Amino acid sequence: TRFRVFVLLPLLPGFEGDIAEGGGNSIQAILHFTYRTLCRGDSSILCRLKAAIGDEWKNYISICGLRTHGELSGTLITELIYIHSKMLIADDRRVLIGSANINDRSLLGRRDSELAVLVEDTELVPSLMDGEPYQAGKFALSLRLDCFRSLLGQSGASSLDIQDPVSDHFFHGVWKATALGNANIYDQ
Repeated sequence: TRFRVFVLLPLLPGFEGDIAEGGGNSIQAILHFTYRTLCRGDSSILCRLKAAIGDEWKNYISICGLRTHGELSGTLITELIYIHSKMLIADDRRVLIGSANINDRSLLGRRDSELAVLVEDTELVPSLMDGEPYQAGKFALSLRLDCFRSLLGQSGASSLDIQDPVSDHFFHGVWKATALGNANIYDQ
């Protein structure tokens, strides 16, 4: 069964300080563990996927950060968007929203107080999944569509087809193409 994983996380941790100076120690530590989890070292998610399926991993998972842009005194500016939300939408039928980080501080149950809500839709609506008719949860589907519209910069009636998150057209032609285009604009 074809599947897609869309991961959005902050490009930098939300700490005061310059990454290269004093306040940067916490930032550097968090970045170290984030990169070690995602893409550095033999135990990282991407290295394990590459070892198992080579470059095919690129057909299943996308890891992105967010930026915004604007104009200030006639100068184009951009800044990071700090993603603090913890949300998972699975199969357009289940939504998990909570405050827990995926770390010992949140998950061992001895430090922070955390809360999570699991919504399992029982009201199903017609949709598409991998090009096939699919019964999606009404809430989960509407939340995913709203999130994708926002993330892709679409308002109201959009010309982008975001209905089928698993299709090659959406994953490669819309999602990854938009991410690559935005990265190129930022680099320039």
